[in-house]
Amino acid sequence: MPKWIICAFKNVTMRFRRFFGVRIAGSISDQERDTCERYGEQAISTMLAGGFNPSTTDLQALYETEETRKHARDWLTETADLCEYKDRWVSGRDLFLELVVIALIGWEIWLSYAADRQQAQNFNAQQTVLQNLQTSSKATAETLTSLKTTTEAMNTSVQRNAAAAEANAATSAQTLHMSERAYLACVVSMPTPLKAGEKSHFVATVTNAGKGLATDVVMMSKLVSVLKGTSAEAAQALAGATVLPQSPSKAPLAAGQPFQQVLDSPSVLTEDDVKNIEDQKFVVYIFVSARYKDLFNSKHALELCTYYYPPTKQMANCPTLNKAD
Repeated sequence: MPKWIICAFKNVTMRFRRFFGVRIAGSISDQERDTCERYGEQAISTMLAGGFNPSTTDLQALYETEETRKHARDWLTETADLCEYKDRWVSGRDLFLELVVIALIGWEIWLSYAADRQQAQNFNAQQTVLQNLQTSSKATAETLTSLKTTTEAMNTSVQRNAAAAEANAATSAQTLHMSERAYLACVVSMPTPLKAGEKSHFVATVTNAGKGLATDVVMMSKLVSVLKGTSAEAAQALAGATVLPQSPSKAPLAAGQPFQQVLDSPSVLTEDDVKNIEDQKFVVYIFVSARYKDLFNSKHALELCTYYYPPTKQMANCPTLNKAD
């Protein structure tokens, strides 16, 4: 394909993205963009924020100068804007569909009430006619009795319809609450490996994976090292009794927004400490708790238990003590 066609397509794409509020990384080269997309947002942001010299050649080229680092930051901004636009579009679409459903339900309820009023008016007219004819004959009286029974059945049916309509409205409100509320999720990572002469370093990241704003978010993390064979419950009790927790962090979290707490070991690791942990003689546990409210002022909680697993050099979730609502 001719180069001028490719350039024209890129220009049109950039203008389209700017129209929807996406800040485009215009100065980044194709090679730098390919490198950023190959490693993803987490690797690039960790490289830039952590100040770590990467090991691969293409990442070293991206980290080499201030200009290339600026290009990488611009690419992260563009990627974040694209994700925000996508979430905004999906939220708007879902909200529109839910409003349409609510409007249809309201219309159906209105029709039901209109029919009830019409039926009531008809009944009053029938009662007037029947009362005038009651003195004429016994047959008319029997007809009135039959009509009374029919009317009672109609009233019962109307009441049942109204109760069903109220139940449908309550179900719709509950569904709206569940779909638009905030949901917090937590991940614990170890950015750097264990090393003698340094403290162990862990990062607890809580992210709002729901659609609504999470308010009054209080996050607390604890780190404790115990002998192999100690249960997670015992480790949690030991952490609460002997380990000084991090200061609670209280802040609102928008949809898709992360929040982090950094945990370091109380003291510098020795060679024996590192060897005992890698040989699984000691187990390092991280306990994270989060309390928050959603936009409907309902309280929710998140509990996470993880431990360092030497074979994979990563954190693993405990089989118990993990819950969220």
